[in-house]
Amino acid sequence: MLVALTGSRLHSQQPQKPAKPIYTGQNSGLIVCWTQSDLTVVASSDRAKIIFSAAVLAKKQFEDFKRENIEESRNSICSYALTFKLLSVVGPLISYEETEDSYCRSAAGSWAWPHPSFETTYHVIDLNDPVKEVQLTDLFSEGEILRALLGDPVVKKALGDRQT
Repeated sequence: MLVALTGSRLHSQQPQKPAKPIYTGQNSGLIVCWTQSDLTVVASSDRAKIIFSAAVLAKKQFEDFKRENIEESRNSICSYALTFKLLSVVGPLISYEETEDSYCRSAAGSWAWPHPSFETTYHVIDLNDPVKEVQLTDLFSEGEILRALLGDPVVKKALGDRQT
C-alpha cells in the first residue's frame, strides 16, 4: 500500500476495481488480508470489526506529517510516501515493514531539509491488543535473547575476541 503527498495534496494508489489479495489467511480466529491498497485484520466471527488496518494507520501518519511539515510551516512543499509490507503471521502476532520516504522544500525553492528522509521500521503487534507493539522481551527472557545473540555466527564474527 502506498500513500503519497505532493505539494499539499494526498495521492493514494487505489486500484480501480476491487484489489486482488496478495495474501489472505485465517489464524487464531482472525482473517488477515493484504492487498495493494491495505493490510487488514478482521475477526472471523465479525468481519465488519476491523482490528488492524494499515490504510487507517497511514492516513493518521500522513495527517501528522502534513500538520508538522505543511500546516505549521506554511510555505513548505513536500513529497511523502508510506508503504507497508506484510512479513509474517504467527498465531495472533503479525509483523510488517513500514517504509517512509519524504522531502520538503520552501515555496521559494530552497530545501527545508538538507536531504531526503528515508526510514524503514519493523513492527510486531499482538492482534489481541493491536495498540501495543510487541517487544522481544515480551516473548523471551533477556538471558535467552543474549544467549541466542552470542550464539549467532554473524554476531560471533563481529565480536571477535571481545565476546564475554
